[in-house]
Amino acid sequence: MDSFRFILGVLLVISLPPGVFMWFAVHPFVGFWRRRGVVMSMIAIAAFFIVSIAGLYAVRTQIMGRDLGTNAVLVGLGLVLIVTGFSILRNRKKHLKSSILAGIPEI
Repeated sequence: MDSFRFILGVLLVISLPPGVFMWFAVHPFVGFWRRRGVVMSMIAIAAFFIVSIAGLYAVRTQIMGRDLGTNAVLVGLGLVLIVTGFSILRNRKKHLKSSILAGIPEI
């Protein structure tokens, strides 16, 4: 259980910040990315994403902090939130495709 929590924590810590930044890198500067073209834009953004993940992985132990243990109440609350998130995902996919979320139609 400890290794599962650590792996899940590392995946969240190294992927969420670059993922959020990616939205801010694409949408406000859509004119800049359009001039570069879809392929060059996605290569540049993917390169930043990979470099960010590698940098965050290198300092993962400092970012993660110490292990605080498992709390059954928080596990239950987390499961409720996961089920709610999958419900929202299922409804969102009907109207909003992943390519739109990635900003590809704007570029």
